[in-house]
Amino acid sequence: MIPFGSTYTVATFYTTSTAGFTEITATASGCSSSKAKMTTCLIDKIMLNIAFVEYPQSMKNGTATIRVYITANNTAVNKVAPASGATLKFSSTVKEITFSSPKDETNGYYSVNFTVPEVKSKINCTISANASKTGFISAGKNVTILIVPPFPMGNIRIFVSDVNGLPVSDATVISTSQPSKKPLKGVTDENGIVSFNNIPAGSYVFQISKEGYSDTTIQIEVAADQTVKETAIIPKISSSGETIAQSTIIIPIIAVVAAVAGFIVWKFYYVKKKEEEELAGTVHYD
Repeated sequence: MIPFGSTYTVATFYTTSTAGFTEITATASGCSSSKAKMTTCLIDKIMLNIAFVEYPQSMKNGTATIRVYITANNTAVNKVAPASGATLKFSSTVKEITFSSPKDETNGYYSVNFTVPEVKSKINCTISANASKTGFISAGKNVTILIVPPFPMGNIRIFVSDVNGLPVSDATVISTSQPSKKPLKGVTDENGIVSFNNIPAGSYVFQISKEGYSDTTIQIEVAADQTVKETAIIPKISSSGETIAQSTIIIPIIAVVAAVAGFIVWKFYYVKKKEEEELAGTVHYD
């Protein structure tokens, strides 16, 4: 109140370490009121601090919540206080992740919901939170979350060969039984190999076929985070329609080996007998 006869008065204002405006209104009986505005500025900006207090360390596809705690560190008076009214922005290294609008829970606590897409393999995702407020130095913090597939995954590598161990290219490999509803299908490359990566763990039955070869079926068990390597042999079919169990070149090779072995045995026996006869001829009786 302004004393009678005076044109001013003295008042004490207490700052709250917050930049802003203060409006003063003067009134007097029989006179119109008047207003004045006072601006409060921070000479030394106060630094914001942000900390993650709740978040999932790993998760599957779906929705989860992140909570952070924001404080203002006034080094001039060595005081740390919760910072309400801050602006929060979240981002992620996985573009498919979406964030809701952050919610101010008062007393420096904020929360945000985020949605994670389904992935086929494990991904380390970095989520960043940035806090800002007028008159304060902004702060940022990162946290890493492991995103995992909705079910265990593994890999299969199949080598398809003929009975002689030679790779068979362009062979069709298709699953007739698998953990998921969708069958797996592939074709062997020039090295006779077909691979199926990031597939659900479990039991599989594959049928391997190619024109001119007999079909073959194999069963494979896939464990989580493992690569199973299997070999499938498909015998070739002759022009008469019979399955060729082995290459025809093996027969003459076996015959030659047998002949050589027989000759060596005969030679050894002949030389041995000759030596015995010569030794017997040198013996004399007095």
